[in-house]
Amino acid sequence: MGFSIFGRKPAPPKQFAPRRASAAKPGAPDGADGELDAFTEAKGRGLRLETGVSGLDPCVEQAAILFAADHQTEARTVLEAALQQGDAPEACWFMLLELYELHGDRQRYQAVALKYAACFKKAPPTPRPPVALVAKGALPGGQRLSGQIVSAGADSFSFLLAPSGAEVEIDASQLQRMDFVSAGILLNTMLALQRAGKRVRIRQLSHLVAALLASVGIGSIAALETRKY
Repeated sequence: MGFSIFGRKPAPPKQFAPRRASAAKPGAPDGADGELDAFTEAKGRGLRLETGVSGLDPCVEQAAILFAADHQTEARTVLEAALQQGDAPEACWFMLLELYELHGDRQRYQAVALKYAACFKKAPPTPRPPVALVAKGALPGGQRLSGQIVSAGADSFSFLLAPSGAEVEIDASQLQRMDFVSAGILLNTMLALQRAGKRVRIRQLSHLVAALLASVGIGSIAALETRKY
């Protein structure tokens, strides 16, 4: 079952008003909140900081931002609240299922999958096989992104510039998470490919990562294709 994050969607729940991604709590410790600060400092590199300005449903973008900063519990809370209020876009359902899947919460996964089937009149999604993780920040060879990519360097994605031809296809089936800084570096690489006249397709993205990439503007440069269940 494929899903486009750019399709039509119901009106967002009122409680998920646009908020700044950089609104870290005063005195917050380093770590995930530090990633939010780093994202704020990257504003000059063209990253979007306001949720709700990228065309995504605000609850989708808010959850993606929290997940990117490794605030997974908070991301789950946002998505669960959206589903409880009703009229949540389909992306919210997939993102919540992915979070349950990541944490091995089979009971909640099955409960939400059955509710999804009843709501959308479709076969319920089924869990994917476990993803084989690589070290944080690792970028395997070939046109592939894997594991958790955190604090990527300026040339971390330069291998994507090497292939010849008019189209670049990137396999993201094993990509579990990417942080803000890395998404910004990837955006710069996508812009370089665009200037070279190349078309880019990133396939088999998780809905959580796809929403982040759309939020920072990569969706306007590359075709983002989410996983099929």
